[in-house]
This record gives sequence, C-alpha cells and structure tokens, in this order.
Amino acid sequence: MMGGIPGLTDAFSNILASSASLTPLSGGQMPCLTRKGFVDICTLEMLADPSLGWRYINLALKHYHIWRQWGDYPRSMLPEEAPKQVLDRITKVTALGQRRANERLEAARIQTEIEKRGRENALRLLDPPGTTYHYRY
Repeated sequence: MMGGIPGLTDAFSNILASSASLTPLSGGQMPCLTRKGFVDICTLEMLADPSLGWRYINLALKHYHIWRQWGDYPRSMLPEEAPKQVLDRITKVTALGQRRANERLEAARIQTEIEKRGRENALRLLDPPGTTYHYRY
C-alpha cells in the first residue's frame, strides 16, 4: 500500500514522486519556486496535518471543479497522522529559518551600532575640543 513517499498510498505517492526527480538547490531543506518546489511544499503541508490537508484538497477540487464527477477526495488517501520523517524535516527547516533570522537581526544590530558610533565620531571631529554631548536613545 505504501509508495515512494512515506505515509501515502501508491497512487498518490506516484503522482507526487513523478514530479520530484530533480535535486533542489537548497539540498532538500527548503523548496525552490519551481514545480517540484511547489509540489514539495504542498506535500509537506498536507502530510504535516493530514486531516487539514484532506480538507484543503477537497476545497481546492470543489473551487476549481476538478474531478467533481467522482465526489470528494477519499480521506484514506492520506495517512492518519503525520509521518515522523515529515515532522523531522519540518523541525529541521524551522530551525534553519530561525537561525538565519537571528543572524540577520544580529547583523542589523551591529550595523546600527557602527553607524551610531560613526555619527558621534563625525560630530566630535567638527566641534572644538572640550565640547560635551549628552545622547538620549
């Protein structure tokens, strides 16, 4: 019953796997804006919460009038709960995103501090010795 992607039936797994033949530029950690990346992120979102994913699939199928002659997408096509591999990948990508965000925040803080010191030093060069300043931040 299990296909190439853990937690999916053979039919659904084969559809997703057929469009996932290229290695992503991010080393498999973050999807790119490609067809494969789109399928990858949709797969992760559906498998992270299969019940919610099933609901969204049916809403999309109804909205775009896809396969309406067959009725709703069967809930049995998705796993009962999120596969461990999917949850591990989500945790890894989330940690990577948080680390990068913290690095950018720290770089911005340092740049602001350097700019502040530069302005203070420029004022000191222009004023005569003995001039005092009181800064309020």
